[in-house]
Amino acid sequence: MNIPTVTVEQMREIDRLMPDEFNIGLLQMMENAGRLIANAAQDIFRPKTATVLVGPGNNGADGLVAARYLHNKGVDVEVVLSLDPGDLSDVGAQHLDTLKILGIPVKQSIGKRPDLFIDCLLGYSTSGAPYGRVAEIMGEATVLETPVLSCDVPSGFELSTGQWHKPAFEGAVCITLGMPKKGMANNPGIKKLLVGDLGIPPEAYKSIGIDVPNLFLDKDYIIVSEREEDTAESTDKPEENAAEENPAPETSVMDAAESQQSMPETSREGSQSYDTDRDDPPFVDIN
Repeated sequence: MNIPTVTVEQMREIDRLMPDEFNIGLLQMMENAGRLIANAAQDIFRPKTATVLVGPGNNGADGLVAARYLHNKGVDVEVVLSLDPGDLSDVGAQHLDTLKILGIPVKQSIGKRPDLFIDCLLGYSTSGAPYGRVAEIMGEATVLETPVLSCDVPSGFELSTGQWHKPAFEGAVCITLGMPKKGMANNPGIKKLLVGDLGIPPEAYKSIGIDVPNLFLDKDYIIVSEREEDTAESTDKPEENAAEENPAPETSVMDAAESQQSMPETSREGSQSYDTDRDDPPFVDIN
């Protein structure tokens, strides 16, 4: 099947069209995104424990929804915020309140190693390398060598240039939302690329000159590409059984960091947040 791709600019236009022309709002798309992330996590990794890494944009709010769906599936889930709770958007704060009602732990740093990290830190229009608290959290996650499922685009990968920055979640499985973005399919830094049904009608894509086949007839996400070596390995040992067969050891960030260098300090930490381009979410800007 020929699967079209979209540029960052085209995806921004789709994001504008969804509420303005099709009356499909942010909360609807967030709910779809969070459900997709949780379903992919369960299907591929079967985690018993998961930590959702939440960034400053709507990508982070998607992660809060995903945490709720994982909780509903019986996964022991916790959330790590890269920003103060008071700096979340209104919809993000609403989802966070729901997690607190459910008793889902919300933290500012990573504790023990989970079976799976869910990367909801940065969105598709991020430019430049991650910095500040986002970069610190990525460093904490990386030293634990835990599988990563990224939402929409792996944090640290810049779609507009195709550059992998440092830090970055290279080697992650990624579920991109709506339509694959240019530069993602068969990218050696993405272990497996999925695309999920965000609820975007074909008329929205047609309005920007893209004819989209019915990708989600049988399932709400499909595999777009997968590294050949990973495909070969999966015939011997299915990835979805990995968490059960190799449970994560009781390792903390501090334990892992003893044998690795710490992240270099950034002068922008605490004094700057991601600007509009950096934290521009994978969905519509609510402001």
